[in-house]
Amino acid sequence: MSNEQVIWDRLISAGLTPAGAAGLLGNLQAESGLRPDNLQNTCEAKLGFTDEGYTVAVDNGCYTDFADDRAGYGLAQWTHPTRKAALLAFARANGASIGNLDMQVSYLLHELQTLFKPLWDKLCTTDSVRDASDAVLLDFERPASVNNPDKLQETKDTRAVYAQWYYARFAQEEESESMKLLECILTASDCYKAGQTIKPQGVMVHSTGANNPLLRRYVQPIAATPDREELLTQLGTNPNGNHWNQSRVYIYTDKTRTVGYRDYSKNLDQVLYEPCVHAFIGKLADGSVAAVQTLPWEHRGWHCGVGAKGTANDTHISFEICEDALTDPVYFNQAYQAAVELTAMLCREYGLDPLADGVVICHQDGYKRGVASNHGDVYNWFPKHGKTMDDFRADVVRSMNNENEEEEDMPTYKTLKDVPEHFRPTIQKLMEDGSLVGEKDPDPTRLDDNIINVSYDYCRIMTTLDRRGDLH
Repeated sequence: MSNEQVIWDRLISAGLTPAGAAGLLGNLQAESGLRPDNLQNTCEAKLGFTDEGYTVAVDNGCYTDFADDRAGYGLAQWTHPTRKAALLAFARANGASIGNLDMQVSYLLHELQTLFKPLWDKLCTTDSVRDASDAVLLDFERPASVNNPDKLQETKDTRAVYAQWYYARFAQEEESESMKLLECILTASDCYKAGQTIKPQGVMVHSTGANNPLLRRYVQPIAATPDREELLTQLGTNPNGNHWNQSRVYIYTDKTRTVGYRDYSKNLDQVLYEPCVHAFIGKLADGSVAAVQTLPWEHRGWHCGVGAKGTANDTHISFEICEDALTDPVYFNQAYQAAVELTAMLCREYGLDPLADGVVICHQDGYKRGVASNHGDVYNWFPKHGKTMDDFRADVVRSMNNENEEEEDMPTYKTLKDVPEHFRPTIQKLMEDGSLVGEKDPDPTRLDDNIINVSYDYCRIMTTLDRRGDLH
């Protein structure tokens, strides 16, 4: 089990709220990378120790200045002589190494429950990740930047990013069960009535481009829909009547009009049809997130227009994720996870490889490949929450394999040339400024000098911070 999972489980079991645990975990990530044997990087050369050497020397008694050397150590980078002395005494009383993970988490909880009781109470009651993160920073860790007004806000923002990422990583995965999938086929739509079919070769992800996460805006049952009353109870009723389960064909003599979807397959330039996708993801009436199938999977959807090389309407199953104001990380992560699971389900059903070229794409990807009209989705939304389509495809693979996103189950990159191309600039930056340094590679035939041993999760977090401008 990964360090982050161990720490999370211990914090939740001790009584912290998910938001409180995420706020604390994000700060520990910033302090030590969640490594209990981490000796403060700037003290390694001064003391002449590596992380491992320092830990061994303290454990066997060869190094006696542990409490007084003012070197940060462990998960929380304990530095003050009194707190380090108490940590050492706690380790010896429990017969554990000073670098033992379980011992350090126990000591951390002991400190919070005794020396930092007001903070402990807050972490056990708060539902705000940001408030928890800021409180741990200001009341427990107090790094040097706390005394520098110019750097304090940057430090708070950076740690809040970590905290929010861990909240999404653990809390929302624990809160959400597997994707809820309903069925409300849009039998009154012109797309359904056209009766065209495809042999699915991929999945195209769309987002609606409108600030309305409610499924009822787009999906409504009609009188002939099976289980109509139950669906209305779950979806809610669209009060404006502008849902997609109705005939909406418009005929224009002005060929420059671009309203709706132009069905180029029929060579009727003046006939425009409203779009229709195979599924929607959004909020039900009770606020929970679900997916609703709206076309048979092998039905030809009208979802992406046409590009220079044709149209993915002929090849791809499609779904829309209902957008909100694009600023709510909780809704985004719930909708994103549902999209991952829906895509994984479809890839399994049709034998599709999500990592193969052109299989799992978004509307903008389709445009760049020449098989869709020029829309920006989902790049208008995903990057705001640190996600790319490469992340999405990788998450689909993990979902298909029923793997947990734990460190040991994720790719670990040994050298820079092993890191996926979209992560390399950030990792290179960290290597150049000394923030990420590995051992000398013993194999002289390799292209890189350092063994960096970084996980996919680490790459993703660092790249998120880099895009925000928080890496300098």
